[in-house]
Amino acid sequence: MPYDLRRDHLIAALPSEPGGKRLGPCVIVDRIGQGGMGVVYRGRHSELDREVAIKCLFSSWAQQDDTYVQRFRREARIAGELKHPHLVEVLASGCEHDIHYLVMEFVDGVPLGRVVRRGGALTPGEAAMVARDAADAVALAHSRDVVHRDLKPDNLLIDLHGRVKVADLGLAKATRGGLDSFATASGVVLGSFPYMPPEQFESLSKVGPTGDVYSLGATLDYMLSGEVAVSGAPPGEVMVRARHGDFPDLDTRRPGLPPHLVSIVRRATSRDPEDRYAYAGDLATALDLFIDDAPAGSAGETAAVLGRRVTAVRARTAPADEADDFVEAFPTSSQDQAGPVGSTPPPLPASARTPPPLRSAGDAPGTGLHITSGDVAAEHLAAHGVRGEVVPWRDILHEGPLPAGVGPAALAALRARWLGAQPFPVAVEARKAAGDFHQRDARLADAIEGPLTLWFEKDLCDQLQLLQILSRLPDGACESTRLVIAGNNLSGFVALSDLAKATVADPSPGRLGPEALRYARDAFDAIRAADPDALVTLSHDEPDPSLPWVVPAVQRWLLEWPSTTDGLGQTEHRALHIIADGGATAGSAYQASQIEEPFPFLGDSTFFLRVHALMEAPRPLVRWPDADDGILSLTKDGEAVLQGRADAVKLGGIERWYGGVLLKGGDAAWRVDRASGSLVAT
Repeated sequence: MPYDLRRDHLIAALPSEPGGKRLGPCVIVDRIGQGGMGVVYRGRHSELDREVAIKCLFSSWAQQDDTYVQRFRREARIAGELKHPHLVEVLASGCEHDIHYLVMEFVDGVPLGRVVRRGGALTPGEAAMVARDAADAVALAHSRDVVHRDLKPDNLLIDLHGRVKVADLGLAKATRGGLDSFATASGVVLGSFPYMPPEQFESLSKVGPTGDVYSLGATLDYMLSGEVAVSGAPPGEVMVRARHGDFPDLDTRRPGLPPHLVSIVRRATSRDPEDRYAYAGDLATALDLFIDDAPAGSAGETAAVLGRRVTAVRARTAPADEADDFVEAFPTSSQDQAGPVGSTPPPLPASARTPPPLRSAGDAPGTGLHITSGDVAAEHLAAHGVRGEVVPWRDILHEGPLPAGVGPAALAALRARWLGAQPFPVAVEARKAAGDFHQRDARLADAIEGPLTLWFEKDLCDQLQLLQILSRLPDGACESTRLVIAGNNLSGFVALSDLAKATVADPSPGRLGPEALRYARDAFDAIRAADPDALVTLSHDEPDPSLPWVVPAVQRWLLEWPSTTDGLGQTEHRALHIIADGGATAGSAYQASQIEEPFPFLGDSTFFLRVHALMEAPRPLVRWPDADDGILSLTKDGEAVLQGRADAVKLGGIERWYGGVLLKGGDAAWRVDRASGSLVAT
């Protein structure tokens, strides 16, 4: 049964034609997959009469920051100039009906990463051929002063004939024509840790052709070993190993490989860029020499064998594994490990292509209200077959709930002023009218008469949003309310936008009893209270079993209050330590700060807010250079605070809301004793 395009949230408004939806020169006929920032569809180019892949940017990303649109257009511009048999060809691009799209050749195959994950390591001949052909394609880019900067196994497509295609130029850099002015959003490290050259952790601008050589070498190692060379449990550990350690030796992990090929990997993955091959063309030449000397069959025979392997892997891929092979429509941060553009997932059975409604007592098919944390998650759920209305909840932002007693109109005005003053783009619509909140609250009130499913993650902001919603529901609503918490009742699941279609259709949501609603009301009242004692009491309470992440979130939030020792919150304290070590950009400082986080409770927005506040204080503690990749440094006051010779609150005062508590002034403010977790008045 074909995918129902009419229920696809992103393209629902496009004009319908026989067999699909019209976008630009193409008719969309099916969905291939989804990445962190958009969706890739299968379609047919009307004028060229050929099958194509169509990459579409989520409207929420396009609206929140022009950076993402610039990156999208940049990919089209650079890829349009490069024509090579081993590069995915870009045929057209544009924007219609507020949808930014990119039309590419359709590759009937699978990502290299899936070939190795499902079928094991390649033979030396296969691996050398794939790496050589990919290096040939990248060599063309290097000859035009273009650097890819995101080469990895899931950006190399292998078609059914064993031919490789290099995909996704979303992070590409052109050093001519002004294209190198591109700035990354919020300074976040972009790329995929295990395949990134060490210099990329400092800044994308430092990655030249030798960076692509490193990524190709790491990919060649993956093909030969069948495993990721630089790996670890948390992403932070992988980052540390990739950034500061030498690339693990292939010969010790898989003895018996041809020494010539091992030496090629070793040189390509040298820590020092000057020790690598200077360009991808030099790497391709080295691989050509190995292929010529190797006692193997012809290139055609090797490709044919690899093609049969690809066909077998695709046939064995189960629909439940679809989440592992999402199309990487857009490279975002290194946390996004989706699959490549233009790849073909295995055909899904009818039960998976048309998901059943969420199973709740009394549900009727196609009914129900679904509330989730933000636009990206809402679009993902709607696009993956959730039945009923999906509403993004845009209240509580980075500082938690606003003070008690603030009505909808004042809330909207405060939010708009606060967001408008921030030094970075935010992922919400900052100036929503008060009427929007009235309408949404009325919709929530109506939900008690029908099925209501809440989709949230376990981080701090999501937990506060969840408490706010639950505090507004009457006791009777618990009979029809279901809760999906990321990382809790979904094994191995991290983010809502990572959910596979089958899981969205049947997430096994938890039930909420009357005790859970009463607990949520008490918890939200404690957070909003002007007396912080209630918040401390909440942090030591036993949570309701169905709301297990509330107390850990509140405990983490308390650590953001100024400390009794130095006047710094925990994020500020960590930031000063990281900056003092030297060489930290805003992005690398954020990534380093996450290594010590036991849970992903704080995002990049909170981190950059804190660091920016330290720079803007009456007595600044941090110098933040104008350049996105500039090195942060401490002022003399910052050094004094870090060394325990000064107090940040006494130096610069404080004016910040924590729920219903306004900390204002210098000497008199509530502070947290990190040892006991208690708040004390000073």
